Amino acid sequence: MSRPFHIHILVISLVVPVQVISAQDYSWNFRLHAAALDSGETASTNTTSIGTGTEFINSYSVDMGNGSGFGLSAEHLVLNQHLGLEFGVLFADLETELSVGITDSASGNRQARTVVNSDFESLYFGANYHFFNPEKWYDLYAGASLNLVYYSNSRVTIDGAPGQFNIEDDIGYGLLLGFDAKLGQSQQWRITSGLRYVFTETLFSFNFETSDGGTSVAPVNVEVNPVIFQLGVGYSF
Repeated sequence: MSRPFHIHILVISLVVPVQVISAQDYSWNFRLHAAALDSGETASTNTTSIGTGTEFINSYSVDMGNGSGFGLSAEHLVLNQHLGLEFGVLFADLETELSVGITDSASGNRQARTVVNSDFESLYFGANYHFFNPEKWYDLYAGASLNLVYYSNSRVTIDGAPGQFNIEDDIGYGLLLGFDAKLGQSQQWRITSGLRYVFTETLFSFNFETSDGGTSVAPVNVEVNPVIFQLGVGYSF
């Protein structure tokens, strides 16, 4: 006579401790953002040495406008995450309106305008102070930076006259006010925003090509101080 087999099922519950990494443990912030620029700076110069006997250029001016682009940065946190050492790059364009005053012996004075899109690329090194405890869901910080700014030169034609529009690269400085909203329990992802103000001074020149094949240079100094609004995403690790 066979004995019935009794199967006993034993359920063992294993409680495995899970270590939750908190914001207190992060030492790096990586940010990727879109950027909108607004400069609004103007400079002008007068000249009477460019042109032929019947028509010559008597003045020209540059009017810096708006631009857009994107940037990314890496920030290393020290001193209990209250001080951030930041390295970043910005790739953007900046619209410039070039206005030329022309004197014609037949028709008198007139203005000719054209728009030039120049690259505005900045490599910056900075330090940011973070005001609140890193465990909070928000991060408010302010900082200052050293900015290396690169501009591109462009070939343009204005009122039928071809030429070369040149902008010198410059070293300036910047100020930043930033606010990040941290996401999730681990707070690794964040929505990042910032307002950056960059102070630079550069030299513009337009080499007008005259009818005899020569060129004449009319340089002008101008401050380029764009206000840059940043909005994007960040990741902490």
